[in-house]
Amino acid sequence: MHAPARHPLRAALVALAVFVVPACAGDESSTTTTSTNGIATNADATGRMLPDVTLAAVDGSEVNTASLVGRPLLINFWYSTCEPCRREMPALADAHATFGDRVDFVGVNMSDPAVVARNFADRYGVLFPILLDNGSALTLELGVSIAPTTLFVDANGTIVDQVSGELTAEDLSEHLSSLVGA
Repeated sequence: MHAPARHPLRAALVALAVFVVPACAGDESSTTTTSTNGIATNADATGRMLPDVTLAAVDGSEVNTASLVGRPLLINFWYSTCEPCRREMPALADAHATFGDRVDFVGVNMSDPAVVARNFADRYGVLFPILLDNGSALTLELGVSIAPTTLFVDANGTIVDQVSGELTAEDLSEHLSSLVGA
C-alpha cells in the first residue's frame, strides 16, 4: 500500500511557485537568456519593439509604455526579495544620477505591492519611476522570467540590448554609453 504524501498542499504550492514566481538570476550577469539553474529562461526581446501595455505606478497612476518612447530608455525588472536585485539597485540609482539627463530609467516591479516596491526603492535611493507589473502584462509580453533583467531601448522604442542577471556599475556604464552613442 502506498503511503500518502506528508504535506500534499505544501508540495502543490511549491510546484506552483516554480511556474508563478519569477526566478532570481545568479550572481553573474549574462547577455544570454538562459538561467544557470536550467529552470527559468527569458525570451530574447532584442530587436523587438517595446510592447504597448499599461502599468500602475506606485502612486496609483497609470503609465502606458508607449509614453516611454522618444528618448533612450533603461527598463529594469526586479522584485524586493531577489538578492541580486538588492545588490544591483544602488548601481542603477548611481547610473541614473550619471546618465539620467540622456537616458530615461524605469524600474518594473514584477510582484510586490506598491508600498513594498516604494519602500525598497527609497531604501536604495532610487529617484526614477517605479512601475508595477503585478498583472504580468509586460513580463509576459516580453517573456521575462528572470530577475533582475534589464532592457536597453532606443529612442524609437526598439529593444537594442537585454541583460539577464545582475549588472555592475561598470556594466551599466558600458551599456548606457553604447545606448547614447558616447
